[in-house]
Amino acid sequence: MRILITGGNGFIGSHFVGRAVKAGHEVSVLSRKARPVFAHGQEFQHLPGGYEALAAHPEWLEGVETVVHAAWSSVPKTATADMQGDVQANVVGTLKLLEMLKDAPSLKHLVFLSSGGAVYGAVSGEQSIREDHPLEPISAYGVGKLCAEKYCQLFSNETGVQLTIVRPSNPFGMGQISVGVLGVVSTFLVNAIQGNPSKIFGDGSVVRDYLHVSDLARFLCKTVECRKSGIYNCGSGIGTSLNEVVEAVEAAVGRPLVVNRIPARAFDPPHIVLDTSRAQLNFGWTSETPLKDGISELARELCSHAD
Repeated sequence: MRILITGGNGFIGSHFVGRAVKAGHEVSVLSRKARPVFAHGQEFQHLPGGYEALAAHPEWLEGVETVVHAAWSSVPKTATADMQGDVQANVVGTLKLLEMLKDAPSLKHLVFLSSGGAVYGAVSGEQSIREDHPLEPISAYGVGKLCAEKYCQLFSNETGVQLTIVRPSNPFGMGQISVGVLGVVSTFLVNAIQGNPSKIFGDGSVVRDYLHVSDLARFLCKTVECRKSGIYNCGSGIGTSLNEVVEAVEAAVGRPLVVNRIPARAFDPPHIVLDTSRAQLNFGWTSETPLKDGISELARELCSHAD
């Protein structure tokens, strides 16, 4: 199958590219970067220049059956700091992509990587969240992801292209290297290894559903290969507090992590754990890497790179 992915140079996208190429798919990565960031050990096509270049080269879409839209340039903190820039880069960017896809005659399937926490917002109680839970985002990041979901649904309704929306929980793993910006697991591990302090917003009781990036990449491949429409959560289904993550990190590296506690942020929901029964039923998928095992593996990899 010929696949075009936006965001294939990013943390999640790069893991998907590696898995998809190994599975025998013909993969093209649309990127703003001049050259690939990650080497996957097998050949794939790198298309530099982003959406503008795609508009100038409609032939890049010839024969493409599936587009995986994983490009997104913000996280909750940066989206809140620059809401207009976030909308312009990500929501308007999504619209630009969808307009170009209307002229892709071979396109049959669109996969959009949304957010399994930010679109739901604050959740009362500690129940696992299903896909039909009310959508009340409390962050600019969540509003942007939800808006893009709706435009993708509109595109699917108008064109007949099948749409799969994937709402992942909190992915972690190798390649998530923006310390302090992306991913508390990677940030805490790097800081613990280097002896630097880490910030925790609030008392550390915030609960999240942590998902190893290899499990997410495996699920994305299943959505591409099975081509089933719908909205699907993708998570471990297990809630872990920030304080518990700190304990797991300290156990993995064998040293304490210095923690600076600062006031909680308004855009951080207190409890997000995903119900993934729909993914299990439709794709036979479940997460396979427990958080503690994933943290230990990542700690070994980070230490080896540091050495």
